[in-house]
Amino acid sequence: MKIRANLQHLDRALARMGMSACASCPTPMVSEANREEEDVDPVGEPRSAQQFRSVVMLLMYYTQDVFKAQYACKELARDASKPRKSSVQRLKRFLRFLQGIRHESVWFPSSPPGRSSLMVGHSDTNWAACKATRKSTTGGLIVVAGCALYSFSPTQSVVAVASGMVWRCYRVGGGFVFER
Repeated sequence: MKIRANLQHLDRALARMGMSACASCPTPMVSEANREEEDVDPVGEPRSAQQFRSVVMLLMYYTQDVFKAQYACKELARDASKPRKSSVQRLKRFLRFLQGIRHESVWFPSSPPGRSSLMVGHSDTNWAACKATRKSTTGGLIVVAGCALYSFSPTQSVVAVASGMVWRCYRVGGGFVFER
């Protein structure tokens, strides 16, 4: 069985940004090392900020089924309260990336009757990776029978002062705590 994200959300986001016929790009983001100094200029008109938020929220729905795009979408959503000109540039690059992978899908093979499906969870944290806030991002993936079923990449709410602190502070729904 193949599951593909709903292209309606991507098409609406591309149309709102006037990028329906845009070319694709190979990566969703520019690495921190290659990124130019962040600008502090706000987007300008309130309408532009509203458009940025609207498109990012559409993409949040779309990327629920596109695992390799979830982190980049989360980073864009962090700028939603006060979008800057660089936020709009990153959004446009992200839309070009999504345009290039629009026909990719998640594949779930059917398992023979009586065969158990092993569930495996993976997680990792990049300690204080955000240069502006020194906050960490935890990433995780749940795999069932060799197929990715669920992924997550939230920004932690606390500022880590030591790498061991990162694991103790992260909570998963239901009260589970990952500890090192």
